[in-house]
Amino acid sequence: MILRSPVRQNQFIHPGNNQVGAGDETNINYNNSNDESEDAKTHPRDLDQVEGNADDIDISWGSRDNVEVDISCHQGSTISSVHNLISSASTPHQRNIAEVHISDMVKCIAQHHRDVSIVPKSYLPYLELFIKLSKPGIASSTYDSIKQSIHKNFLPTTSIETGISYGIEAPSAKKLTKWVQNIVHPSKYIDRSKSTVSLLKLPSGRSVNLVTNDIRYQISLLLSDKYLMHPDNLIYVDKNNPFVDPENDCLLGEINTGSVFKNASRFIWVKHRDLVFPIIFFIDSTLVTRHGVEPISITFGIFKLIIRNMPRAWFLAGYIEPDKNYSSLKVNQTYGTKEKLNDYHAIVDFILKDLTDLSNNGGFQYDVKMSKGIFPVTYKPVIQLAIADCKGADVLCGRFGCHAKKVKCLVRECQVPTASGDDYNFKCKFHEVETLKNMSAKNLGGLSFHKIDCSFYKMNMGGDPYGIFLASPSEPLHQIDLGICVYLLDGFIDKLSTKAKSYLDLHVRSLYSNNRRQSHRGFPIISAMRKGIVKNLPITTGK
Repeated sequence: MILRSPVRQNQFIHPGNNQVGAGDETNINYNNSNDESEDAKTHPRDLDQVEGNADDIDISWGSRDNVEVDISCHQGSTISSVHNLISSASTPHQRNIAEVHISDMVKCIAQHHRDVSIVPKSYLPYLELFIKLSKPGIASSTYDSIKQSIHKNFLPTTSIETGISYGIEAPSAKKLTKWVQNIVHPSKYIDRSKSTVSLLKLPSGRSVNLVTNDIRYQISLLLSDKYLMHPDNLIYVDKNNPFVDPENDCLLGEINTGSVFKNASRFIWVKHRDLVFPIIFFIDSTLVTRHGVEPISITFGIFKLIIRNMPRAWFLAGYIEPDKNYSSLKVNQTYGTKEKLNDYHAIVDFILKDLTDLSNNGGFQYDVKMSKGIFPVTYKPVIQLAIADCKGADVLCGRFGCHAKKVKCLVRECQVPTASGDDYNFKCKFHEVETLKNMSAKNLGGLSFHKIDCSFYKMNMGGDPYGIFLASPSEPLHQIDLGICVYLLDGFIDKLSTKAKSYLDLHVRSLYSNNRRQSHRGFPIISAMRKGIVKNLPITTGK
């Protein structure tokens, strides 16, 4: 069982839900959202070596009342389950809390996890039931109804024959949520663990309700996770020293082996304890029940790839609302692509403002646990990668949404014309942020870009001149699995004669009929080939 932070990957508290009242909103004018306040500044602290051994930041919960509760990853568990459980039941509210250092929150959370007692243990089976019934599309009252039926017919609190009470309690959804919340979060940070709904006024004059999480607290929750922060799970090549750089002859490896990371290390370095803290975004739209949302998920580049592929290594910063949820000034008011993009980036800027301030104001202090001790460092967040599909990445860069032949330039990364897309001799020149930032709208249009206020121009990209244009590369799903692999098949089939195509389809159908029922996990899925591979092959990724 995994208990940690209120990241909601499956549950969504929509601003239109009756959970959100008018009094729960924070009214924010975007025109003033960039003003720097004292609360947004990072105040450095003394970085003297911490005395004691590496176990000082251990957050293992151990065994309480013969119930083994651990934050390690177990097969079949999802970290979002309990996250959803907490935040979906918490009414969004206005957050008005004093600034706290990330290092202080990490220590407090770790100490809380060491001291917490998992009592009563009889709640644990109900927790599993609650998680399964907290999925989108299931009424919030379902758990209480099923719980009552189970308790009445299978686990009665009082014996029907003797009338003796067993003393077994069936917790309500509200009580169970509060129980989990008190286990996961220190009482002093309960407010930080809850999502906030804010009313944001957009550059177009429209307004929108946004659901956001406290980024600093979410960072603290991940950094306090003993499993995630184990030295074996970090990208540092020397398990005894995080300041040792990797070899320069690595052509393909972890993030810290690349030139962007190394250049960022030189860019942010001020004192000998400064370390790059790479930030990785995943931004993609999804459908939750009837509501379309675009979550901004975040993980850290200090984790190895195998760790970054785990749900528990991510948290949600907030949700980008679709423009249909904006409140319009006039019913028939025109709303062009440029205005939509500016509103979109205003939302991204607002959701990530805390991270931007943290990155641009000196970072934060943290004690890195290594094999032979603890190293006090200054982590300086740098935006290193934004994972999105082609459409989403074009929006992040402000590029035209169309990729037809009539569009002058082919991609967002460089100036290659669409007409030269198949010319492998074309000399590509990557777009630089400062160059495009200072261009006129007309010149940008010639490169297939809109003139917008891009939110990523304000973020710390580690001094990389190409910024978001190269930090949003093509993802393997569309570029390789559904791109190159499909083109290779099409190119092969196109060279065959009609007779050869029929002969090939005959054998492919025979292979399918003789091998469709097998239990070898390494055997590819061949159901897409049941009618052959020449025409109408419904290939999806993995097939």
